[in-house]
Amino acid sequence: MNVNSLASLSVLGAASLVACAHSATSVRATSALAVSVPVTVHVHTQVAPVQVAQAPVVAPAQTVAPAQTLAPVVPNPYEETDPNDPMSVIAVPRLRVDRTPMPAGTRMLSGLWTDAGPAARASVTFDANADSITFVQPAGVGFDRLVQPDNDGALRVSAVIDPVRNDTASLGWLAFVFAPRPDRAGWPTNRDHAAAILVRSNGAIQVFSRGNEHPARWEQSQPTPAAEYRVSLALRVAGDELVMAGAINEARFTASLGRGSASLGRRALYLDLCAHYHEAPTASVVRELRASEGRLW
Repeated sequence: MNVNSLASLSVLGAASLVACAHSATSVRATSALAVSVPVTVHVHTQVAPVQVAQAPVVAPAQTVAPAQTLAPVVPNPYEETDPNDPMSVIAVPRLRVDRTPMPAGTRMLSGLWTDAGPAARASVTFDANADSITFVQPAGVGFDRLVQPDNDGALRVSAVIDPVRNDTASLGWLAFVFAPRPDRAGWPTNRDHAAAILVRSNGAIQVFSRGNEHPARWEQSQPTPAAEYRVSLALRVAGDELVMAGAINEARFTASLGRGSASLGRRALYLDLCAHYHEAPTASVVRELRASEGRLW
């Protein structure tokens, strides 16, 4: 086959391909051009998606707080309150720690309406030079020396007190409690106490005997609120009753402690002090405490 024959076949082949898409007349008109136009065939191949493994999700590192040193929990019996007793209070934080020994002739009492043991020694400080006793936490203090009747048959106690330091309006109080037995708690409303009087920071008082309250009768006006109160008390027998007579600063009062109470005043009694208050930080202070025969500590 010669060169001209190959050329003729090429032209015919190209024309045949074009004829599939166009009419026969268009083949003859464009056969010359079809020789020089390349034919591109597009092949579409579906490719399966490639599964890409995901990296594991890592939670961000957590910041660990440094360990805290916790203070030991020390039970405090003074956190207890009695909803039926208006005098019960919540304890206040301790202000200071007194590690000196108890003065001779004194003892710590619970100062509570419960059967709790004695209050902590650090609840009270004694200053012999200043002749003062300071309660830095609600508590009770008892004296081993009995208060004896004087020549008039009266048991006498006196002191200068500040029931709540730097306050003249609150209901915080300090109580004088007379008890017939050495094993006592110091709480003024206990039924085994012969007599008790509490003096509030605002000057108001309450008198008790054997767990019962007895009204006080004032000669004139009641005491006005003051920074401190000079208290003088006398227990004496009148008929078949024990009577408390006293003065708060210049205001004088008497209180009959009920029939049948006379027997409680015909003998020596122990004296206790009990302090309770709501405010913190503060304290109750007793100065120049004296009994019928002088100092008790």
